[in-house]
Amino acid sequence: MAFCEGFRPGRESKASVDGRGKVLICASKNTRANRCNLGNAGENSPTYGAGRKVSVGAFRCVVERRGVRCVVIASGKGFLFNPSRAIRVGPGSK
Repeated sequence: MAFCEGFRPGRESKASVDGRGKVLICASKNTRANRCNLGNAGENSPTYGAGRKVSVGAFRCVVERRGVRCVVIASGKGFLFNPSRAIRVGPGSK
């Protein structure tokens, strides 16, 4: 599974894609309840600038100016995530 999480005052969000291309997106304005089940990336977690590509197993994520796009390499199904929203991308996306 590949996922991205975001938190800022008044909004939390999370998007994930599994190996079959199933995308789940959560967004909540109630940050105290942790409805999106956010975790903690931990100290010294890497961050990447625009243009960086990272592939791990069946997944590829690309940092774009408008957010992070993560997809299943074989199908192209996945999500585009940024602090304001997350959307499904790839074949058959709605």
